Amino acid sequence: MRCARAVAVLLLCLVPAVTRAATSLCLTPAAGEVLQRLADSGALLPLLGDFGLAGGGVGQSDITVEVVGEGGERHRVRMVLASEDPRFRLELEGSAEARPILQAIAARIERELPAAAVAPCGKPGEPGLFAATQQHGPQEQRYPLPAALLAAAVQIAILFVAIATGLRRAGSA
Repeated sequence: MRCARAVAVLLLCLVPAVTRAATSLCLTPAAGEVLQRLADSGALLPLLGDFGLAGGGVGQSDITVEVVGEGGERHRVRMVLASEDPRFRLELEGSAEARPILQAIAARIERELPAAAVAPCGKPGEPGLFAATQQHGPQEQRYPLPAALLAAAVQIAILFVAIATGLRRAGSA
């Protein structure tokens, strides 16, 4: 009985981590396409004022845009995707005069992003918690930590139930 309670507590502790991993959101290639289209079309130029566009990029969960001032100083906005919410948190680096420009650029990018630019994290083409994250060898796949922990917890629970059942039957015999 104590084993069953311990297993139940272990599983209850793992559920929030697994739920978070299952609902984590990442940016898709559509986000990069939007950033490229905005840069190529000149749509960001009216927002720049006396600044020039220095570069940008899209990561798994963030979009970065860098502008350069007339004196060569660089300013950056990093739009970080919340793990469970398709909204961005802004991280601004630069002078006070560059901040409104960086905020306007971030707002424009966010307005242009389609719903398809944000999806559950996983291997491209196989989104979701149990998607393999990387191929390391011809037969080897690695899985996200929460998925591996959940699988291990289920195996331990099955083992404890089997042991408890065996002990109970041995005691009644």
